[in-house]
Amino acid sequence: MCIRDRSYVFRRDSWGKGWAYEAASALLRAAAAELPDQPVLAATQSANTRSLNLLRRLGFEPVSTFVQFDAEQTLATAPLHRLARDHGRG
Repeated sequence: MCIRDRSYVFRRDSWGKGWAYEAASALLRAAAAELPDQPVLAATQSANTRSLNLLRRLGFEPVSTFVQFDAEQTLATAPLHRLARDHGRG
């Protein structure tokens, strides 16, 4: 199993322009080329509806919640091979 941790932060004036989707899609395609049989886990604050919507758009499915940093977090997962197939031509 290969474990990598990636995160991103955009300035507020950059929100809603599709950059997070484009960046995440490119990263997932690159990862799928190297590790197609690996699952991908993603976590975000449950109150962050924009990030939850991005995860769903990328093909992630929420699987559980947990508390970290004094806030509820949502854990989502998706297999790389499916992400590569669904977003490989975007």
